Amino acid sequence: MSLPITRGVIEALRDEPDQDILAHRLASEVALASVLEKALLLQRTLLTGQKEPNVAANQLAVDAVNHESDVLIREIQNLKTELDLRRTLANNSPMAIIQRHGVRAAGSRGIYEGDPIPNRLDELNKGTTP
Repeated sequence: MSLPITRGVIEALRDEPDQDILAHRLASEVALASVLEKALLLQRTLLTGQKEPNVAANQLAVDAVNHESDVLIREIQNLKTELDLRRTLANNSPMAIIQRHGVRAAGSRGIYEGDPIPNRLDELNKGTTP
């Protein structure tokens, strides 16, 4: 579930005029995604531990695991909601960075169209026409 940060994102971010703001937003999304990933791993660990025979035989332990699991589920839901809201508000920072870089790069390119007939000048100098 980790948020992929590719070389293209980093290179686009280097050329970005709003680099500081977007880098901060990107770091925030990556950190939140990392915390969410760890919370989900912790939830799986609790559920696995609940099946352990010594825990399953002790009702007090089962109740404690269930309570902590419920609390963790609420926290995961809160984190997921926060991540969704940030992504909605930020409009997906890595993609926005790449798109802005592409727009700037496309706008700065000159249009060069090569000769559609190769070696035309050489042919004309030889006296032959294509």
